[in-house]
Amino acid sequence: LDIPVPSAILSFAASALWLGLHYWSQRGGWLPNADLSECTSFDEITETLKKFAAERNIGPDGVIMGNGYDQNNLVEQRHPDKSILNAVSTDVPVLITHVSNHMGVANDCLLELAGITPTTPDPDGGRYGRINGSGDLDGYAEEPAAMNPLYAVTTPRLGLDFAAMVPDMQRIYLEHGVTTCQDGATAPDMAGVLVSLAKAGLLKMDIVSYPMWGSDVMATLADNDAHVSLARTGGFAWCQCFAAFIPDEVRGDEAWTLFRRVQSVLERELERCGDKLAQARTIAEADAALAAGKTAAVFTVEGASFLEDDGAAEGRLDALADAGVRMVTLTWNGPNARGSGNDTSHGLTGFGRSCVGELERRGIIVDVSHLNDAGFKDVCATARRPFAASHSNARAVCGHPRNLADWQLRELADCGGIAGLNFCTQFLTD
Repeated sequence: LDIPVPSAILSFAASALWLGLHYWSQRGGWLPNADLSECTSFDEITETLKKFAAERNIGPDGVIMGNGYDQNNLVEQRHPDKSILNAVSTDVPVLITHVSNHMGVANDCLLELAGITPTTPDPDGGRYGRINGSGDLDGYAEEPAAMNPLYAVTTPRLGLDFAAMVPDMQRIYLEHGVTTCQDGATAPDMAGVLVSLAKAGLLKMDIVSYPMWGSDVMATLADNDAHVSLARTGGFAWCQCFAAFIPDEVRGDEAWTLFRRVQSVLERELERCGDKLAQARTIAEADAALAAGKTAAVFTVEGASFLEDDGAAEGRLDALADAGVRMVTLTWNGPNARGSGNDTSHGLTGFGRSCVGELERRGIIVDVSHLNDAGFKDVCATARRPFAASHSNARAVCGHPRNLADWQLRELADCGGIAGLNFCTQFLTD
């Protein structure tokens, strides 16, 4: 079976990871990557990659790849740069990808093969890292738009038989009772692969695909095939929260850069779609938008890991208010500087309790969705204004810890807050 392997499949980024590729990449299975998840320093990354290359006798026609590093777990507390990978090899392309799969680092050899130079502009939706003051590349690439040129070089060198990999990747899920997988925002080349697999009878699972077949479905909010289309909401008095989602593993300055990028996208869409969309910073602005037949856009943040107990926090809180942000979750699922999400059991930190007051002082609603029970109690004890659970269901109906117990719903009601429903199937029924 001749199935083309698009670069997106091997990018370890976002929607293309439809079955076991991400799983295998982090466990040294089918994909030939060094596991960097246990590395705690740049030196360990270098030595792990060198050992990996030596054991596999990787030469100039090959590629040295590693996956799973997390700058938060490194003593250097920052991303590696190309100098770290140049120490591994100067004549073999080297590429490592972050645990989030949204960013990576290349050595000089790979940058040259990919045609990425200091004069290469940042692509729309992506970014190349630069050495301070020089404009030279530091090897860092952020988001698929910047990473795909690197994968265009590395993918052919891997020599993978994708058709042979598919049965084992599916078996991982089937053995655990998972029979349906979802692939969101499927690119045309990936859709072609899925169709080829289905026609060949190689899919033993149901694959639900939300395709971007031949067009960018998120080109504009005005009319698209994604979740929010102004063409579909235009017939209703509709107020929509647009959340800047910050993953747990992205923190500090990096998280703030991501927030600013999302902010710029919202501002662009507000300008493009001004006849259908208006930002609502107040109840009066929301009412005015609805009266004019527009969708009212409320800017929110989910997982504000750019707020850390440091000198940048106050300025960033002010910037949130200036941007019109009107609701912020204190955590996502894991721990951060403010507290712990539902995957953990710790309450708010001292900094987290102070953030509750600082958000309230700026007219920003505290969102307790994703907080665990201890953190929820801390908000109850700290908050002086109504707070919200933007997307949390009733735990009495479905016992998932992301849902709210009866006592929590009563606390919300007593303080004048609200709870919004969550249609994620995991939170709807036991």
